[in-house]
Amino acid sequence: MSSEHTKVPHTELISVIKNVLAQEDQVVRLIFQKNTGEKFLYPPLDKMLYLNVEKVIEILDYIVQTGFMDKKAVETLRFCPVCFSYEIIPTEHCPNCSSTNISRGRVIEHFSCGYRNLETVFLLNTGLECPRCHKQLLIEGKDYSRGKLMYKCHACGNLFDTPIIDYHCQKCGEYFPIDELGETIVFHYEVKNGKLEGIKSTLRMLESIDANLRENGYSTKYCTQVTGSSGVAYDVDLWATNAEKRDSILIETYLLEDTISVDEILRLQALGYDLGAKKIVILTYSKLDQKAEYLANYYGIKRIVPEKTGEVTKEIMVELI
Repeated sequence: MSSEHTKVPHTELISVIKNVLAQEDQVVRLIFQKNTGEKFLYPPLDKMLYLNVEKVIEILDYIVQTGFMDKKAVETLRFCPVCFSYEIIPTEHCPNCSSTNISRGRVIEHFSCGYRNLETVFLLNTGLECPRCHKQLLIEGKDYSRGKLMYKCHACGNLFDTPIIDYHCQKCGEYFPIDELGETIVFHYEVKNGKLEGIKSTLRMLESIDANLRENGYSTKYCTQVTGSSGVAYDVDLWATNAEKRDSILIETYLLEDTISVDEILRLQALGYDLGAKKIVILTYSKLDQKAEYLANYYGIKRIVPEKTGEVTKEIMVELI
């Protein structure tokens, strides 16, 4: 059976896709606060569609599975666990006295007197001079050695390889080690270009058919639920009725499927029977597999390939009504 019409409500799937395509960059951002478990969407599709945020994420993840969108983590942000501000900066401390008054540089050791300090302490306009014995350092390897980068604490004089790093909140002033900070991961759901135009034209054509049916005296229900004679409510893409003509048309789109299976034709036939549909139409670029095509012809289910412009032709409307 088609996962497109069974994994998630199809009316909600269409609503999410239409809102994603309406964005200028066609990107939806998921902001996940790892510590609290809170999730936010930008644009806020959950609020725009009156759906639970988890439901919208479920639909977005399903769209990713179909290959229409990519999901990737693009940024990790840290925030203050006290005031929740993102205005935090890393600070380096002396491991001996915790002072932040430290500097970094190459360490020079004067061989004759054994004095050891950062290179900047030895520097004069005339060259290098030992601040302890005031002798000039002329030849590296003979008079002195220039070693690795180290840190010097100007409060206690400690020389050390690695400072203690914590984070200073610029808003509340508190300091925290990194493992106490809050963490926010930003994900991007990005539309792939492969199926983009086909989906756009399918949705435009569905709207065009809806408008044309209404102009021809049909009452339509667009991307909503319709209740069958069994009392079951179904998500349908377009349901059109005309009491005067005693006509009823069920139109279903397939936006993300590559192939429509025989199980989906059986589902459509059962749906159409419960609704009392006189005509069942599949609006899609997707192909029907061999068995599905045979069964669709047997049940009189028609497949319409959308126009690239998204506009419905007179010929198609003649077939429909």
